[in-house]
Amino acid sequence: MMRELLRDYVLVLANTGIRHGTESLNIKWRHIDWHEDINGDKYLQITVDGKTGKRSLIARHNVITYLDRIKDRFDALKGMTLDEIIKKRIDEYVFRLADGTRTENLNQSFEQFLNDTDLLYGSTSDKKRTLYSLRHFYATYQLIKNTSMHKLAVQMGTSIQMLEKHYSKLTPQLMAKEFAGERYRR
Repeated sequence: MMRELLRDYVLVLANTGIRHGTESLNIKWRHIDWHEDINGDKYLQITVDGKTGKRSLIARHNVITYLDRIKDRFDALKGMTLDEIIKKRIDEYVFRLADGTRTENLNQSFEQFLNDTDLLYGSTSDKKRTLYSLRHFYATYQLIKNTSMHKLAVQMGTSIQMLEKHYSKLTPQLMAKEFAGERYRR
């Protein structure tokens, strides 16, 4: 049950930039909604409440798959579509074990997984990776995609200064193609 939950928890964190802990573990199904833009396109919106207060963010589209997998672990939700769950504003925590209990052991399970796969430490740091590292991953990924610092700060509920100081792991090597330009051909 722990591995099952950890898999989807990691994928949600990596695809939203949500902080591990209070911000993510207190998400209930009623905090998930659809945002519809002026063109009628729908986006998954999650409202979180944590370190910097309440904010709504937009999840990457693949988060729908992870939420579908999570809901299907519970008999009461299994037969429902995500649309039906959103419409009913269900007051249950999203990140629960399949038996319905909440866990405080996701950090330890993640560390054990990283240790078992020899990924606990990065190649450029003596610092252990943690679930919070997924927030850094999200920030770096978005910056590589040329998301502006301002937009990213709003999405992640932080400041541009904090992004520059703590979250971005952007390096010239990650942007090598952009910096190198067209290949010289003889």
